[in-house]
Amino acid sequence: MIPFSPEIVTMGFSALSGFMFKAIAVSMDNRKKLFEMALKGKQEADISSDKASKRITSNFGKITRRVIVFSILSLFLILPFTPLLDINTVVEVKELSPRWLWGIFGGNERTTFEIIDGYYFSDSIKQGLLCIVGFYFGQSSARA
Repeated sequence: MIPFSPEIVTMGFSALSGFMFKAIAVSMDNRKKLFEMALKGKQEADISSDKASKRITSNFGKITRRVIVFSILSLFLILPFTPLLDINTVVEVKELSPRWLWGIFGGNERTTFEIIDGYYFSDSIKQGLLCIVGFYFGQSSARA
């Protein structure tokens, strides 16, 4: 024997399903408002960007970027051939003196400069090239 009548069970499930559908509708409405706000913010940012690009009439920034890109690219394309021209490279070497008495004494850093034959690719040059490539690929994909 069922302790509740079928009418009460039906009414309870109807109330529960009505609540669930109302909660889903409210959630969808909130998402719609959030999307509209984000879209409005994006449109305002685009308008502001367009206004800023129209205000700048000098080519100084463009020329500066091109000089930086040319400098970094020349480090990868031109300077590796410097050993053929018999040009030496000075490299900074940091040496750590040994520690003694449980590391209390010693451990001083000494910087020396050594001359090597060839060209030294430092990590900062590689990182600069990666930044430039990423920037220009990002620009070209944004235009597409």
